[in-house]
Amino acid sequence: GRGGEEVVEFRRFGVEPTIVPGISSALAGPMAAMTPVTHRGVANKVTFCTGMDRFENTPIVPAFDKEQTLVLLMSVGRLGQICEAMIAQGYPPDTPVGICERATTPQQREIAGTIANIARLAEEERVRAPAIIVVGDVVGTLDR
Repeated sequence: GRGGEEVVEFRRFGVEPTIVPGISSALAGPMAAMTPVTHRGVANKVTFCTGMDRFENTPIVPAFDKEQTLVLLMSVGRLGQICEAMIAQGYPPDTPVGICERATTPQQREIAGTIANIARLAEEERVRAPAIIVVGDVVGTLDR
């Protein structure tokens, strides 16, 4: 989730947390679904966003770049709004999108679609948090 907020909350109660470095779910989740966030010849950069800004509004999505992967964290509840924003920002509606729900657990499942249909598919499949959403041509690249 939001590690910085969790540290602040612990400190508010007088507890100094111990931080154990690990691999972020933003990297591990997609790879558990066989989706690398970068891949030679497909995507050479990755951007991470959350499902809301500090005012709890839908975030401003970064400009479209065919060689960029966008990883959305804590975004399942706003997926429809985020997809609309991506299309308005110039993302092609047929851009691949993958969702990995409950990554690395026995309940893990993957849903794949495009910006145009992923919100509907997620609703039909009743996708719930925790889930990592990956946008870009890396989705499905290891299947090809």
